[in-house]
Amino acid sequence: MIVVDASAVVDRLLRGQGFDDDLVAPDLMPVECASAFARLERGGLLERVHADACVAAVRDLPVTLMSDRTLLPAAWSMRSSVAIADAFYVACALATGVPLLTHDRRLARSAERLGVVVQS
Repeated sequence: MIVVDASAVVDRLLRGQGFDDDLVAPDLMPVECASAFARLERGGLLERVHADACVAAVRDLPVTLMSDRTLLPAAWSMRSSVAIADAFYVACALATGVPLLTHDRRLARSAERLGVVVQS
C-alpha cells in the first residue's frame, strides 16, 4: 500500500503508466489532479482529448480515498511546517503508516522531516 499525491498521479498518467501498489489518498487528490490537467490544457500543453482521458483515468483509479474531514485535525496541526493541501497527504501517510509517493520535492522534504517515508 502507498499514499499517492496528485503530482505522482498526474505524472504517471501523462506518461501512460499505472500503479502496482494498493493506493490510498486524501479526498482532495482527484480535485488536485483535475486542476492540474485543466491548467495544462489551458496552457496549451495538453490537448483536450488527452486531458479528458486523464481525468477519466483519475476517476477510475483504484484508490481508497480517506475523508478530508478525518484528516483535517492532523493536517491543520502541521500548518506551520507544511503547505495545508500537502499536509493532507502527510496526514494520510501518518494515519495509514505507509510511504508517500510524490514527485513534489518540497512536499517530500516536509514529509520526511515529519517522519514519513517518501518515494519519488
